[in-house]
Amino acid sequence: MENFSSYYQNLDNNIKKYFKILYPYIPIELQEYIEIIMRLSGIDYFCGMKYASNHMYNFKYNISRLDHSISCALETLRFTDDFEMVLSALYHDGNTPIFSHVIDYLYKDYIKQEKSEENNDLFLLENVVLQKLLARDNYNIEKIINPKQHPIIDNNRPKLCIDRLDGILLTSLSWTKTITLDEVEEIINNTSLLKNDEQELEIGFLNPLIAKKLVTMEDTINTYCKSNNDTFMMLLAADMIKYCINSCYIKESELYTLKESEFIEIIKENYYYDLQLALLYDAFTKMEKVTSVNIKNTKTRVIKPLYLNQDNKIIRMD
Repeated sequence: MENFSSYYQNLDNNIKKYFKILYPYIPIELQEYIEIIMRLSGIDYFCGMKYASNHMYNFKYNISRLDHSISCALETLRFTDDFEMVLSALYHDGNTPIFSHVIDYLYKDYIKQEKSEENNDLFLLENVVLQKLLARDNYNIEKIINPKQHPIIDNNRPKLCIDRLDGILLTSLSWTKTITLDEVEEIINNTSLLKNDEQELEIGFLNPLIAKKLVTMEDTINTYCKSNNDTFMMLLAADMIKYCINSCYIKESELYTLKESEFIEIIKENYYYDLQLALLYDAFTKMEKVTSVNIKNTKTRVIKPLYLNQDNKIIRMD
């Protein structure tokens, strides 16, 4: 079984650089908590689409849900020494299923895309190793299992939070390719905690131009995610997973225990014996062109971040 040391040793140097932009190092005390969610190193951040047709996707970097979880924890460390809050950021995706938000499409949760996040708190509450670590370090599980109690980690759109900021940065680096690591550093160095109208701390920016840049980046991501190509491939992957469940190749519960590479191996083991499965997998891995999709209304990604104007007044972008 992979541990943190082997994971980090094999990590892309560009992702290591990304981590260091967020925070100078990964604290030793955080590393043993990371061990609990090592399975996420085998869950693609882009919903398993790294296995899809290269006519549909061409990612610059392979980014895992574990990478995202660690970077969220490191970003939280920039703003607080509250380690329980850092752990809440680390574990916010702890129970992510294979193909991530494809599972939302499987259950027709196209708008909110939250079905895949259900039972994350139960996953943490039932983890024996985590319970022992928390007891040893005198941390309260209740302050960890619900990231929404920490608005800087998770809040509602159009506000900005660490989870949302990190998603925009990673997606803009790897999928839309609209920024570089140097630009990530510029953005992070202009990021701050600002107090919103509800008197809650929220992720914001010291420079209105950086805030505007984030809005443009998110608009581009929204266009990609609402494209015919992405919608079709998400639906196709959902059909492939549903077929595997119905054919008893995997159990529904295994969506939350398998790595994606293990699921792909299951498909390959049955590929030559199941024509329907072969057709689905060939479509997923070889699709060249999409013309239309059956659903039009999917999740809309909009942000209106806070920023400081020239008079040092906190403004929310229109």
